[in-house]
Amino acid sequence: MSSSESAPTFAELFEINELKDQVQEKDTVILKLKEKLKSLNGDVRERKVTREVKEIETLNLELDHKVTKLAAENEHLKQTYKQLFESIKSSRVQSKDHYDDLINKVNLKSVEVFDLNASLQEK
Repeated sequence: MSSSESAPTFAELFEINELKDQVQEKDTVILKLKEKLKSLNGDVRERKVTREVKEIETLNLELDHKVTKLAAENEHLKQTYKQLFESIKSSRVQSKDHYDDLINKVNLKSVEVFDLNASLQEK
C-alpha cells in the first residue's frame, strides 16, 4: 500500500469536514427543537393546570351558591317549624283547658244524676 491510497485527498478532507459541519448543524437544530418541544410541553401542562384550576374555582363558586341557598332554605324551614310548634303548643294548652272544663261539667252532672237517683230511690 502506498501512502497516497491510505491518506485522504484534499477534496475528501474538505467533503468530510463539510459533512461534519452538516451533522453539527443538524445536531444543533435537533437540540433546539428538543428544547422548544420541552418548553411547549411545559406550556401545555401549565395551560392545562390553569384551565383545571379555573374549572375547580368555578365549580367551587357554584357549590358555595348552592350551600348558601340551602342554608337560607334550612333557616326558613326552622322558623316555619318553630312557628308550627308554638301554634300546636298553644292549641294544646287551650284544648286541655277546654277538656278539663268539660270533664268537670260531666262530673258535676254525674253527681247531680247520682243524687237524683238516690232521692228517687228513697221515695
